[in-house]
Amino acid sequence: MTTLRNEERLPAPPIPMMRTNKGPRIVVFFAAFLLSLKATVVLLAIRYGIVNTAAVAAVVYGLYRTVWKLPSSPLKLHEAESKLLNSIEGVIYEQRPVEVNGITINSVRFVAKDATGPKKVLVMLHGLGAGLGVWSKNVAELSATYDIWCVDLLGFGRSSSPPFTGETQDDALKWWTDSIHAWRLATLKDARIDLLGHSLGGFIATAYALSYEVDKLILAAPVGVSSITKRLQSLPLLARMSFRMLHALRITRTKMTRVLGPVAAFIVKKILDRRATWYGFTTPELKEYVFHLQCADSTGEDAFLATVCPVTGWRKPLITQVAELKATQLNLIFGERDFVDSSSGPEIAQFTTIPTKVTILEDVGHHMYTTVPSLFNRHVLE
Repeated sequence: MTTLRNEERLPAPPIPMMRTNKGPRIVVFFAAFLLSLKATVVLLAIRYGIVNTAAVAAVVYGLYRTVWKLPSSPLKLHEAESKLLNSIEGVIYEQRPVEVNGITINSVRFVAKDATGPKKVLVMLHGLGAGLGVWSKNVAELSATYDIWCVDLLGFGRSSSPPFTGETQDDALKWWTDSIHAWRLATLKDARIDLLGHSLGGFIATAYALSYEVDKLILAAPVGVSSITKRLQSLPLLARMSFRMLHALRITRTKMTRVLGPVAAFIVKKILDRRATWYGFTTPELKEYVFHLQCADSTGEDAFLATVCPVTGWRKPLITQVAELKATQLNLIFGERDFVDSSSGPEIAQFTTIPTKVTILEDVGHHMYTTVPSLFNRHVLE
């Protein structure tokens, strides 16, 4: 190898002049100048009383929602719901949003493709933070026996989310049961129904059956009915303290999600991915649908806060009223590993005066309708 002396080395090629595009810099500078100018004008307007602080706060919040927004919207929820419903095999579905008393209740009817005649009606109510599409793994099999109607509870899913102005548990339950009954009268007229509710939906279904007649009442891991809350009380101290603080401040999961924006969306997606098997949200369509449900602006959670007590679990369990149920049969289904204590079933059965069946599914958690759908369906039909 030959080494060149310094004076023998070839001169380095000249560095080409780079053309710099000053356009983006000018745009950023101009935008910053306009924002500074606007901020100055707003501060002067407040100082001399031309506008009030509330108006400015509204403008700032609007800008915040525009910039720091969730990757979700009512339209995306609608699209995810349609995609999920279209993925269900063996059924024909009919989307039926019903307007009653100035609100819209989103509902879907499912009929088996090989249906030959009229069948009994089953109305299905979802739990907290969910929507009618979570029953996607159940409707095909149940439609062989039932004419199925799945409903988005008021304040959830694609139903209206009017402000909840009540303060008590009775106010919250009436808010929901009145809307369900108005929907029932507008949609089913005087048809008799079996009513199925999961979790919060079970709580609401119980309250509904205390006021209105149903045939079979099916409660899957119902909250707020039993006085037994041992598993809730066994949660870690930090979790219970956090819940008490959020409850005192009237901060719901929905409000936290919307404030955290894309950060919350990232966390929700990670949870859905890591806990998909435990929740039973194993199909891409169902997972996407549930993601948009978690990002929705749901006033139903404000009503839910009125039903819970951060110390004892529930403000006023309905256990003492179940003897007054206007149902002909009661079917209770619990998961052995559910946070809703399975010993609630026998307690509820002791207070009823109607035929009651209690089923505890071994090694099953809260979302038994998605994790073991065929087993769950079998007990619904019993």
